[in-house]
Amino acid sequence: MTIKELNTKGLKGNARKKEVERYISEVMLEAMNSKAGGHWTKSWLSGVGGAANLPTRLTGENYQGWNQFHLLMQAKAKGFTSNHWGTFNGWKEKGFMVQKGQKSTPVIFAKYVFDEDEETGKSVFKYFVYNIYSVFNACQVSDSNGNFADQSELYSPKPAPTQEFTNKLCEKVSQEYLESQKIEVSRISGSASPFYNRTQDFIGMPLLSDFINTNDATAEQNYFATLFHEIGHSTGHESRLDRKFGNKFGDDDYAFEELVAELTSAFISGHTGLEPTPALNHASYLQSWNKRFKEDSRYFVKAIKLASRASQFFIDNTSLKVTKPEPKEEVKQEPVKFETVALIKREELSA
Repeated sequence: MTIKELNTKGLKGNARKKEVERYISEVMLEAMNSKAGGHWTKSWLSGVGGAANLPTRLTGENYQGWNQFHLLMQAKAKGFTSNHWGTFNGWKEKGFMVQKGQKSTPVIFAKYVFDEDEETGKSVFKYFVYNIYSVFNACQVSDSNGNFADQSELYSPKPAPTQEFTNKLCEKVSQEYLESQKIEVSRISGSASPFYNRTQDFIGMPLLSDFINTNDATAEQNYFATLFHEIGHSTGHESRLDRKFGNKFGDDDYAFEELVAELTSAFISGHTGLEPTPALNHASYLQSWNKRFKEDSRYFVKAIKLASRASQFFIDNTSLKVTKPEPKEEVKQEPVKFETVALIKREELSA
């Protein structure tokens, strides 16, 4: 599949929305159908956990959801060694200029518009639109002396908290989450498949000693990648995020929930430094995911949004949660020229 570049110039309303969602979905589908080997996220996840492993704005905040995937994939593909991104004007304000010939990368945010209900006085959701910004990596901009931003004295971003990947980190945060949610892990035979039981709210997992080393990962990495996948399912319990589960293997809702769990596991992996390994039956779901995308262009957009909520729920119930500083005056981001939307509330595209 060749991904056509995002181009919303001249498009309005539903036509613009469809073009954005077409691009989002094709990027995800291309990655998942890749035959490069190993897990589809291996092309961009490295073995360093914590916020320092994730794409960061010039304000120091991490990108979330699809933008996180997209920027990591772009950095890997283009050989960028920095995870810092900014708009043309954002870099200019810091004393840097985009190098000649460098192409920007789009980041996409969903902007939500609300109206006040005359009877209740409460805000009521009306509709949303996509807001698109063009950003450049620190490896694409330089100061007046020709130094790249990540090597220049002019730019010294506040270092994000770093957590080197260890099995202890994965064990620690998974245990914190399970204990906070009172989820039991039942040990099952090594020949049995791991599972999450929604009715009784417990996870069935073989012992770590039942897992083996593979070409893509160690036994420990395979164990925790599998556990994170099942934890992803657990976030959908009615007492938590209350997602719709399928009734049986093979139906559309079941396949969709597997996609949400896989994306959730990948998001969590980005915070722990774990290199994810293929989920069980991953290949068998690809056919269903490809089919559903052809029927519903928002299929992956919906899954990304739910998975982002799920991974954030996990993070908020572990020591990975980062306490946000007091809000400062908002720094305006530079939209692309064709963006003319003024809205009330912004929520980053997620799933």
